Amino acid sequence: MERLIIQVEEIKGNCPVYRRGDRIVLDEGYRLNLEETDNLCLHSLSSILPYYNALFKGIHPKKMGLSRGGNKAYVQCLDPCTYTGGGTVIFGIFKEEPSVEVECHSDYKYAQTPVAFTFQGKRYQIRRILKQWRESSKDFFVVQTPEEKEYTISYEEARDRWHLEKTGKQAQDEEKGSQGKEKEARGRD
Repeated sequence: MERLIIQVEEIKGNCPVYRRGDRIVLDEGYRLNLEETDNLCLHSLSSILPYYNALFKGIHPKKMGLSRGGNKAYVQCLDPCTYTGGGTVIFGIFKEEPSVEVECHSDYKYAQTPVAFTFQGKRYQIRRILKQWRESSKDFFVVQTPEEKEYTISYEEARDRWHLEKTGKQAQDEEKGSQGKEKEARGRD
């Protein structure tokens, strides 16, 4: 799963909300990850909102005038600290493609059967593969851990790279959303 990371780089003045290093994490570029977001001030959103989608979609920060180079964009909140006594916060924004390491059983081809994966430093044993398919030169696996959590991982052969597509919570949320829409549609009939 790709994420957009918005990190406090610098604070000019005295910000009552943020500390240097605080992060706002947007899963899939738009879902606020409450578990990994340190703080959120509504004033700062006015500076972030015009750019977050373009940055997530891959528009280079330099093309938007948000950096001199590199893959990190820079914006600042709108608090004019010298006049308000507050703090102007400078944010660095970058797209993070989390690395996932997968251990797999390989018979006639690589990435045939994943048996475990490591994501963000935590190792997950795969109890069973619930679903498997191939799409757009990627092999997809919906896997279940011994704790009965479900994850979707994929292997992109051309780049020799594994991806974590969805976590169990995201898949469950999507399933609940589609079930709710189905009920709503049946209620109208």
